[in-house]
Order: sequence, then structure tokens, then C-alpha cells
Amino acid sequence: MATSGTIDEVQALLRAGRLADASRRLLAAAAADEPEAAATLAHWRIAGNVIRRDLPEARRLLGLAAAQGDMDSALLHAAFLASGVGGPDDWPDALELLRGLAREDLRARTQLERIEAMDIDPLGFPSRPPELRSICEAPEVYVSEAFMTKAECTYLREAGEPTLQRSVVVDPATGV
Repeated sequence: MATSGTIDEVQALLRAGRLADASRRLLAAAAADEPEAAATLAHWRIAGNVIRRDLPEARRLLGLAAAQGDMDSALLHAAFLASGVGGPDDWPDALELLRGLAREDLRARTQLERIEAMDIDPLGFPSRPPELRSICEAPEVYVSEAFMTKAECTYLREAGEPTLQRSVVVDPATGV
């Protein structure tokens, strides 16, 4: 199992501006089946700000970290499977994974409850297309009044709130 020491070492290398050394250390730790390293490397592969963005590799790494017990990676891996990020979508496997996670994790249980309350087909698509109302012809703009239930909106808001930040708008001409 990965130690926080590995991640601490990688973070120290990053702070020192030694990106190549940090990358090599993290790649080695992930190759040695350290779940925390695999999870961190997956996030690097998603963001693409330290090493090259590679969503198929991120998906693979999330699966490895999940298989080694990293719950956050397991939840994100299920989302990648469900939506087809980094590979083909696989709703049935994503749902099976989420059901397994729900036995141990409140977040997974809550997600599963929301999904089971949805009117969706076996591949996770809405059983009926949402009703759309045109609000502008040029450009074409539509609104869906009942796109999500109140429970779904509440779940998304509560799930996202801990990481929300104020947006920053910068005028490209002035930089302010």
C-alpha cells in the first residue's frame, strides 16, 4: 500500500520545481502497486498540468487504485465507466461497481439511490427524451424545465459544494 511518505516526497519535489523527478518517483510508486500513487497519477493524467493528459491511462490507473481499496478512485472510476471517459461507456459495469461500493460508502449509496429513482433504460439513458422549449432561434437555444428532479439537483449541489470556488473573469486586454 502506498504511504503518504511517497506522496509527501512527490509534493516536495514539485515544490522544489523538480517536475521530472516528481514524475519519475510517482510513476515508479504507481508501477509498484501503491494505490495512493496510482490515484495521484490518475489525477495528474486527468488534469494534464504536471504530465501529459491521458484519459485512457487515467481510467486504467483509477481502476488499479480502486482494486487496491482507494474509495475515491473507485467512485471516479465508476463515473468514467458510466460516461465513457477514457474508453467506451459501460453503464452495466459502472452500476455493478457502484452497487458494490454502496455496501461500504455513503456517497455511493446516495448516488445509487438517485440513479434507481431515475426513469432510465438498461444503458443509463433517459427512457423518454426531455421536453425542450425553444427560447431563441438564432442562435438555437432550448430550455428543459424538468431536466432533473429536486433530489438530483440537491445531490449535485451538496456533492460539489466542498470544492466550489469563485470564478475569476479576466479581461484579456488588461489582464485584470
